[in-house]
Amino acid sequence: MTDTSDIHLRPATRDDLATILEGCRDTLDRHLEHLPFAFYEGSFDTFYKPYIATCIDTQERVDEARIVHLAEVGGAFAGYVVIADSMNNGGGFEIFDIHVLPGFRKKGVGEALLDWCKSLAEEFDAHNLDATVWTLGDTREDFFAASGFTKVNARWRFGTTNPLPPEPVQRFTRFKAFLKNPDVLWVIIAALCLLVVAT
Repeated sequence: MTDTSDIHLRPATRDDLATILEGCRDTLDRHLEHLPFAFYEGSFDTFYKPYIATCIDTQERVDEARIVHLAEVGGAFAGYVVIADSMNNGGGFEIFDIHVLPGFRKKGVGEALLDWCKSLAEEFDAHNLDATVWTLGDTREDFFAASGFTKVNARWRFGTTNPLPPEPVQRFTRFKAFLKNPDVLWVIIAALCLLVVAT
């Protein structure tokens, strides 16, 4: 067991991005291995990579609550956590990703990162601190439970071997294109003005 006083936590910077992305790629590969139906193969480059870079670039604005925090042991990178605004009712925070390098697991690094997340939630009086835990045949549920997290729901899927379509489904694309048309917007504005004048 690592002496937890050796664990140093700090905000991530752009200099840490490549190392963080290695951990993110490893996490996504494990998800793809166990749950190939649930994640796009190309999602690392199209979503995760730019998302984490954006989180690092904007994390000084805590009101947006996209923060990447690192754990170091003896000056060596040991793990990270990405925390963001929760999409659940009541606001709060959500742990988007947490990763500890294999050589530092079961040494208190993950617990230190979760403790930091909990203190941030307390500092901002967050209604909740959530984490989505995928079933990968390991002890991740036990890890969160040991840190005081409680399972509040479960997602069940029928047809777990159905492959994803080649591209993400873009819902409401026609409606969005309709609203982006400037002529349509002027017609809507004119109609609203007439309505206000008529009343």
